[in-house]
Amino acid sequence: MCNLKDFLKTGKLGKIHIGICIRDVIKILGKPELSTQIKPNIDIYKYGDLELTFDCRIIKQIKISLNHNSPQIPNQLAKEIWSIKQSTKIEDLLDIIDNYEISWRVHEKWSFDRQLCLVTEAEVLLYFDLDRREFQSLLVTTN
Repeated sequence: MCNLKDFLKTGKLGKIHIGICIRDVIKILGKPELSTQIKPNIDIYKYGDLELTFDCRIIKQIKISLNHNSPQIPNQLAKEIWSIKQSTKIEDLLDIIDNYEISWRVHEKWSFDRQLCLVTEAEVLLYFDLDRREFQSLLVTTN
């Protein structure tokens, strides 16, 4: 089980992390609410607001989409309600990250036009739509 601080600091969502196999995910979370094969060997499993992308049956990306409420993360993974949502202001999120003593920087490659991307010490990407002033998602991926 993990909380927001754990995820931002480690890039791991409890027992779910980059590099584990699809079989282990199903043991932990059960069958997904939705599964899609987007290319041969590339599958996406959805569990609420959690989206796992597999390449050759191994997790390559963890994405948590944000909506107006706190993200819906399977109970097996989150030990508390996360204090972030789509309307979280950038300043408030930075206060949260700084209070957790997690280092971060602007991700130059994914910050462009009206999108801002921050990256934590664990390579968790945080995406903001500056026009809408909305926090879009948290993402951990392989390079």
